[in-house]
Amino acid sequence: MNELLKKVNGFENKVLLDASETIIGLQKNVNQSLLSVAGVVGEVVKNGSYKDDFKTPVDWLMKTFNYKKSTAYSLLEIGKNYVIADVDNKYGILPIYHTIFRDNKTDEDFSMTQLEKLLPLGIDVVRMLLATGKLSYDMTVKEIRELVKETRNIESEDVESENSEENAESANSEETEPETEETETEIETEAESKECVATIEIWNNCFFVNNEKYDFNDLNEVVKYIRKTVKGLNK
Repeated sequence: MNELLKKVNGFENKVLLDASETIIGLQKNVNQSLLSVAGVVGEVVKNGSYKDDFKTPVDWLMKTFNYKKSTAYSLLEIGKNYVIADVDNKYGILPIYHTIFRDNKTDEDFSMTQLEKLLPLGIDVVRMLLATGKLSYDMTVKEIRELVKETRNIESEDVESENSEENAESANSEETEPETEETETEIETEAESKECVATIEIWNNCFFVNNEKYDFNDLNEVVKYIRKTVKGLNK
């Protein structure tokens, strides 16, 4: 821990220093801390305080706290989009965060591990599964993994069905479209600026598409994402 404090005390940015010291404090209470660590990470990403000392927030997490890259990405995604601060924090100095899915009547909530497995579904689908009773807070990680796989398979089938209908409509349109003579073709050559619309990384047997984690058995989902992106560019 002393070595870790030495690293942190060398940070130039005071906001990042405070956030890092908070994470050190939270790590002492593992059971409650992981969601709160993610919440602090989300704040650092939003205020950009990591930029004075590191290129990316992932670099900060990996080099300072020795998190694996996959863990760092999970903390990043959950911290930005899936947790909020507990306004009724009774534990004093250290911040407490809970997920956006917590049942405010019973205080039931997902753990960090459960939430990691739910990330591929997205917020709206998770809320829908909770509302319909297909997902519950007491489900095991294995049960959640199977539910995620089943749900994504259904989504893939729906997308394939929609694509088939679109292709059929396109074919019918081409058959009925009248032929026209080409009188003149102008070819314009302009330098087009290219923007990065998606990033794909492979690390520790996982895909990361725009910082969203996918397992190797989710390869079909990654391919579907690429096709969707390319289709959007060609419009």
